[in-house]
Amino acid sequence: MEFIRIYSPDFTLLTELDLFNSFSFTRSYFSVGEFELQVNRNIPSAALCEVGNLVICNDFSGIITYRERNAGERSEDDTQIVKGMSLSGLLGRRITVPPAGEAYDVLRTDAESVMRALVEHNCIMTGVARVIPNLLLGINQHRGGVIHWQSRYMPLADELEQIALASGLGWEIVPDFDNGNYVFQVYEGRDLTVDQDANNPVIFSPEFENIRTQRTVDSNSGYRSTAIVAGQGEGEERQIAIVGGSASGLDRFEVFIDARDIANDAELPERGRQKLSEYSMILTVEAEVARLGPFLYQQDWDLGDIVTVQNLDWGLRMNTRITEIQEVIEPQNRNLAVNFGTMLPTFMDRIKKSLSQTAQEVTR
Repeated sequence: MEFIRIYSPDFTLLTELDLFNSFSFTRSYFSVGEFELQVNRNIPSAALCEVGNLVICNDFSGIITYRERNAGERSEDDTQIVKGMSLSGLLGRRITVPPAGEAYDVLRTDAESVMRALVEHNCIMTGVARVIPNLLLGINQHRGGVIHWQSRYMPLADELEQIALASGLGWEIVPDFDNGNYVFQVYEGRDLTVDQDANNPVIFSPEFENIRTQRTVDSNSGYRSTAIVAGQGEGEERQIAIVGGSASGLDRFEVFIDARDIANDAELPERGRQKLSEYSMILTVEAEVARLGPFLYQQDWDLGDIVTVQNLDWGLRMNTRITEIQEVIEPQNRNLAVNFGTMLPTFMDRIKKSLSQTAQEVTR
């Protein structure tokens, strides 16, 4: 029996739901997850599923942002649909405000420390009205290579996603029930591929009977191999750096990056590398995974781990990261869907990328 617990924002337990039509949630390694809960509107606990309250089920923690109530012809047909985002979505309520007297929040250190600093500057050590109550930073392990990051009036969650994509790190907010805190933490998946011997390898394959259905997509429609990065200056005097210039012919896909905000020309190539990580080749595998196969979920493998995926009939074998996991829980059924590799960009992803480029031009 699965229980869904409803808490107030200060972690007061309000109720436990054991009768519901369905509950689905998505955990995301690089970005914010989401959930949807459907219950009968007339059960007493349904009234406590209010916007702003927390939803906790197993290892998923979310906050309700949407509630829809529907009346049917009979009372048993009355439904309530509750939707929301993982607790990481709380950071989407802030933008990155530069320090007083500065045009940008400029950070040069390891990727994990940059992510923590952006959260601290905009959610913790900031004006009283901007503080997210009871938000703390977890332990800093200084993971990820050294990066140079500049941010100015950008959505905080989007900035964290970009850094995560560039560094291979994941991030999340987890509840600390004992102390009543929200904890921001950066984490890194394990290497479980067949090409290493430090950990027991994990292989997803129809031949191992741990994949029920499988879908693969590879695409270069949004791919860019070469970034032409333009810094400060005007006309012929504008500083230009080219990243990925060795690509040629039909293998060369160019993109222009406006980097007027960078004063030091030596830092233009790094901006180009960061942006190219957003234009990677799409190679994704979506699979319905058997929960009780030879490798156990959250014991042998979990979100963020790098595993081996293969299908001998397709001639497919690749080492790739688990980037999203969706669980669907129904009274008589439970499904587990996994996304491996680079995710297909959504319509909103393309809009955010366009707005990011525009914002750099407007705020320079």
